[in-house]
Amino acid sequence: MNSRLVRSCIKILRLLLDGNTSVNRIIEQTSRDRSHIIDVLNELERAQLLKTISSHERKDKKIKELTPLGQELAKLIKGIDQYEISYLELIKTMTQNFGISEASSQDVVKSKLHSKNWEDNEIISYNQWVQEARLFGLKSANAFIIAIFFRYAFLLFKTGANELACNILATIFSNAINRHFSNGLIAFINAIKSTYDVSKNEQEIIKSMLGQLKAPVLKYISDSTRLWLPPAFRPLQNRFVKKEADRIIDSIYYMIEPLDQRDLLNSLTSIIRHEPTD
Repeated sequence: MNSRLVRSCIKILRLLLDGNTSVNRIIEQTSRDRSHIIDVLNELERAQLLKTISSHERKDKKIKELTPLGQELAKLIKGIDQYEISYLELIKTMTQNFGISEASSQDVVKSKLHSKNWEDNEIISYNQWVQEARLFGLKSANAFIIAIFFRYAFLLFKTGANELACNILATIFSNAINRHFSNGLIAFINAIKSTYDVSKNEQEIIKSMLGQLKAPVLKYISDSTRLWLPPAFRPLQNRFVKKEADRIIDSIYYMIEPLDQRDLLNSLTSIIRHEPTD
């Protein structure tokens, strides 16, 4: 499906979440290409993501309104936007308040914090607050991934065979994941990297962040194998699915534990540094 069409659909859905409006207003807020927006509106209406209704102020004036499915997609867009803005604000706050190297002496830390208008009783808690902020950032990233996967799966059932709705949903999802792991991940690591001793490199931070996502998968593998138990107590002893189950578990483990982890970490580090990989 035309990617421009889908991008314009996303803009219009988000705009209409803030209130019903006219075609002319939609064109003003989204694109100068009137014919393109008219085509997009027609496609959205055919896909039952919006509808045309009469204005409350003037019955002869027609305006566009989201349908229930259109509203759900628009709310997902808004939720992602709000998360991204808030996450970047968190990173900004961390950079402003906790950007002091761990290698700094206590006197230097105290002096710098005083210059930031920290009170003496707050300075005592500095190290604890730094760790809490880092952990919250990692957990938030993990929670976002889980939440968006959940919402994507839920809406996928609702969109059914609606091709345009499915394409819009897939684009919203993939864009959010890409931005989360490029802009969000890089910005977060750069924010907390400045507080680390130079001997601690990006790979340690990457391991910590991605480890948050790996934990549920490792639990699944553990629950599905339990190789330390006697054979009679191991799960998946059904001989009809045992071979396939073993292969599935092996493939999932391979995805999170590549044979050469060094290559994976080096690739991620290169992305963060904006360097090309070999």
